[in-house]
Order: sequence, then C-alpha cells, then structure tokens
Amino acid sequence: MNVSRDYAAAVAEGEALVRLDPAWSVSYGEVGEVHRHFGALDAAAEYFQAAARHGPPYLGHHLFCAAQCHEATSNLDEAMRIYHQLLVHSPENPSVIVAGARLARRTSDPRQSEFMHRIDALPKPLSQRHLEFLES
Repeated sequence: MNVSRDYAAAVAEGEALVRLDPAWSVSYGEVGEVHRHFGALDAAAEYFQAAARHGPPYLGHHLFCAAQCHEATSNLDEAMRIYHQLLVHSPENPSVIVAGARLARRTSDPRQSEFMHRIDALPKPLSQRHLEFLES
C-alpha cells in the first residue's frame, strides 16, 4: 500500500485492512497517509481522526496529522481545536507547540498566549527548524 503509485489501489488495500480489523487504529492511519500522499487532505484528515478515535498506539501522531491536514485545507477552527487538545495532553512537545502557536498567530486566536507561554516553559530551547517554522 505504501509503495503503490496507484491511488485507488492503495486506498482499496488500506480499506481492506480496516475491514479486516476495524478496531486497529493503525490501519486507519495508513489510509490517511495514502490520502495525504495523493493530496486528498480532507479524506486524510477524516482517516487520521478515525485512527485517533480508535486509540493507541499512535494517538498523538494521528491527531497531529489530522490537524496539519485541516490547516492545509483552511479548516482552521478544527486544526486549532486539535492543536490545543494536543497541547493539553503533551505540553512539552515542541512540534505541537510551534504548530499551534503559528496557527494561533495567523488567525489571532486567543489561545496564542497559551502556546507562547509553553514555548517559554520548554526545558530546552527550540531547534532552528522549529524557530524557522514558527516564523514562516
């Protein structure tokens, strides 16, 4: 599925995995990755959120991917909601903090100060990559 250059075939293979074990969150995430790879970001977000609803082992990763897809498709309220949810559960994750702070700044979201406070409270300074992303 991950090596297929055929979008429809890759989605079909992923959906077959979901049918095989509908409780296994990873399969939903795999289908989300296929959709994201082929640029179908709305469908990708749906599958990543389905993966998150099914729980571990990649709950945070799936939520973060869903937020990125929502942000890319201008579903900014949903992206911000997810970034904030992740911030509550992972208050020292620099990728979550920076992505949420950047979106909050772009949209004048009132939670911007909460994200910026978390940057200041990190045990280590942000990496150069994170700083560049925050300023982009």
